[in-house]
Amino acid sequence: MILTLAAVVTLAYFYSSAVEAAPSNQTIPQRTPTAPATAIPTVTNTPDAPPPATNTPQPPPTNTPGTSNPQPTATSQPGGPAATNTPTTAAQPTNTPAAPTTPTAIPDFALQAEMVLVSGVPMQGQEVVLRVIVKNPGRVEARNVTVRDELPSQLELVAMDAAGGATATEKASNGRTIVLFTWAALRAGGEAQATLTVRIGASVANGTVIDNLAVAFADNAAAVTTGISLGTPPVHLPTFD
Repeated sequence: MILTLAAVVTLAYFYSSAVEAAPSNQTIPQRTPTAPATAIPTVTNTPDAPPPATNTPQPPPTNTPGTSNPQPTATSQPGGPAATNTPTTAAQPTNTPAAPTTPTAIPDFALQAEMVLVSGVPMQGQEVVLRVIVKNPGRVEARNVTVRDELPSQLELVAMDAAGGATATEKASNGRTIVLFTWAALRAGGEAQATLTVRIGASVANGTVIDNLAVAFADNAAAVTTGISLGTPPVHLPTFD
């Protein structure tokens, strides 16, 4: 019994010594777990080829007089139906002739006119003689020269004369007398004269200024206005004291 116990102790001593005597730098290999492999799917690109466009030839357009040659317009979409050439007819401009215009006559020049007092004193009930002088400053003959004088209400026609021309009278809508002097022609650089005798009204008040205006014109000459102012005696005469 004692011998058996001694043998067990001896065996335990030798086992312990053997374990301690093992080299300390010995590496015990460890197993590293490996992640399972993942399969990568393979993508195959297969292009969708569009069906080829088919151009259907169209018969050539027929040119009709008065219309322009139409230009075909083709439109083609990938993958769509074949383009169709549709001729388009262009609109034709309409030329409408403009109505002829009537030219407006432009006078070649303007006449010159002047009215002066020849004789008489502008007083109530007295006659005065006026002279109208018309000149042609242009380089061509003036045709159908006319002087028109509408007398104011304070003047009464007594006599008139146009040297080398004609005279006439008219009545205005307001009752006044219109005096007309006319000449068929007046040469370039020439002049014409007319005289007019009038009487100043007896009832005209002192200090009244009477304005007599006339206009001279011709078929090919611009109109010009002339006139004269006749002043009656003042209301209060000077005494010269």
